[in-house]
Amino acid sequence: MKRFFLVFCMALIVVVVPAQGRSKDSGSNLRLKSSSAAASELIHYMAVNAHRLPTDAEFEAARDVIYKAEIQVILDGHPELVDPEDFKVCRAMIASSGTGNTKKEVTLTQRLPSKGEALEKIRREKSALGGASVEDSYNAVIAAQAAEVNAIRSGHPELVALEDLAGAKEVAKQEDRQDRLDLHHCPSVVRIGIEEACVYILLGYPDHTNDDALSGKQLVYPHDYFVYVDHDGIVENIQSTY
Repeated sequence: MKRFFLVFCMALIVVVVPAQGRSKDSGSNLRLKSSSAAASELIHYMAVNAHRLPTDAEFEAARDVIYKAEIQVILDGHPELVDPEDFKVCRAMIASSGTGNTKKEVTLTQRLPSKGEALEKIRREKSALGGASVEDSYNAVIAAQAAEVNAIRSGHPELVALEDLAGAKEVAKQEDRQDRLDLHHCPSVVRIGIEEACVYILLGYPDHTNDDALSGKQLVYPHDYFVYVDHDGIVENIQSTY
């Protein structure tokens, strides 16, 4: 049975090792396979070829193959090629092992390509083909921003270019807000009949709340805006002086 697992690990190495030798000027933004993806593939591979689930030791060994490749890529100056969740693990492993010198430690703070850099890259790549189209340029910028927003939502704002950070944070904030709205099936505006949770998502928390044992509660917002919520947590009335 070990033969199947060794073949799988060799396949992982074939996938991840070529990235270690990339030049720092390569500009590649293709990510390495993540440790969680490797674990999922291991389950499928062993089920099909060995007709069993992997052991804990085999899971650890598969992840170790990925982590070693990712650590080498980070030390080579390409942390943007590493899955955000794995990046945190690899950084801790590097720190605990004392690997690298001051110069190599600096590479741990290198970031994702900015939107401007992504745009410049696609223009260089398409220059021999008559130049980048509007669609090419748009897609490059959107992809760069999506990666930045994903880094922020994954807890890694340090990977985002400084000039893009404020915008990416705002997009991440709006996406989080929309996720909450979708979760509670909220409309885009406050109206009678929606849940109290939707009011907080749309307007934030009130300046103060007046509780009424009979009718429910009154949520008091700035500029004399009042939202009345019944005992079931449903908006029953809205009042405003404007």
